[in-house]
Amino acid sequence: MNPGGRGRVVLAAALVAALGVGIGLGLFLGRQTGPAGEAKKEGDRKVLFYRHPMDPSITSDKPMKDSMGMDYIPVYEGGEKEGKQEAAPGFDLSPEKIQKLGVRTEEVKTRAISQTFRTVGKIEYDERKLFDVQSKVAGWIEKLHVNTTGQAVRKGEPLLEIYSPDLVSTQREYLLALENREKLRASPFPEVRAAGETTLDAARQRFKFWGISDEEIARLEESRAPSRTMILRSPVSGVVVEKPALQGMAVMPGQALFKVADTSTVWLHADAYEYEIPHVRVGQRAHMELAGFPGEKFWGTVVFVYPFLQTETRTTKVRIEFPNPAGRLKPGMYAMVEIHVHHEGPRPSVPESAVLDSGKRQIVFVDHGDGRFEAREVTTGYRGDGYVQILKGVKEGEKVVTAANFLLDAESSIRGALQRIGESVNR
Repeated sequence: MNPGGRGRVVLAAALVAALGVGIGLGLFLGRQTGPAGEAKKEGDRKVLFYRHPMDPSITSDKPMKDSMGMDYIPVYEGGEKEGKQEAAPGFDLSPEKIQKLGVRTEEVKTRAISQTFRTVGKIEYDERKLFDVQSKVAGWIEKLHVNTTGQAVRKGEPLLEIYSPDLVSTQREYLLALENREKLRASPFPEVRAAGETTLDAARQRFKFWGISDEEIARLEESRAPSRTMILRSPVSGVVVEKPALQGMAVMPGQALFKVADTSTVWLHADAYEYEIPHVRVGQRAHMELAGFPGEKFWGTVVFVYPFLQTETRTTKVRIEFPNPAGRLKPGMYAMVEIHVHHEGPRPSVPESAVLDSGKRQIVFVDHGDGRFEAREVTTGYRGDGYVQILKGVKEGEKVVTAANFLLDAESSIRGALQRIGESVNR
């Protein structure tokens, strides 16, 4: 290589070395004038701890970033941070930007939360008011007074008449005992008079076992003529829901002949899901709406929650009782049902619109005034009436953002991103 070429190589090497020294010096000076250098200018104040920028309750003994990429805030001895009087955590917005975003706030207040569980149900007969009409004597149905299912009946109304040879013979025995008692009353011997009463009481007791009323016995005593048939009457006012009885049919003791339902009250069985079951209790109010009565609400009361779950639907039945004095509610009707649940104990609550739910955590934005906002994580409780209980995170009297909080969330995220970009540039 000629002398000129070697000179150029040496010169190039010298320039590269000088450039490397310059870059190293620049990096060194940059670090000195960066955050560490600025920290030195703040003096020799002692850092007590580092606080989460959004939640003051979260602290750290060393610098770190939150989940949004924002730096934890140093808190210095004496209650000051970064050389200024400590301010509320969060970020600032100008009045113009607050107005442009449409930010609205509401004060956190303590209130009792009520929930409404919506479900469907079916009207059924009140099982406590279903009555079987049976014969207690053997015989034959001689006459049917009610001969169709679904027929309305009144309490005491005749349903059918049964001819029973046993009944006829017992009536004759009773009339004979009645005559003997009247004859024996004149006896001077108390034992004889008592025997007459005993025989009559035994015949009367047999009538009682057969379900013959005192009124019918009194009519027999007055007429002194045995009745050929026994009348079975309706025990309640309602409707006939079953009628196995047929004209001329033989009847055995204990055989069911009619089933009558008192429809003055009806039941509705509604389905409640697993997460609703712990909150549904006896005594709670509920209302239903029916397609046959548009715009009308029928109010009832929860009377029973079944103690088992239906495996096919993962629901349990809730029994609701409704008054039905006019008989408008018909068993078999389907209804839309709302069960009203009132939770015990008022708690701090905020509008549902104030809570941002990311799936993993819930956030509200607290308004500290003068354009200062803080994103704060909260623990929520029951929801209802448009509000949600706050178990942890805010307290009564604080103000939370109820409108434009999504935009505030975006604003805080953008600021966090810009802060990370700025730190990268400085490094």
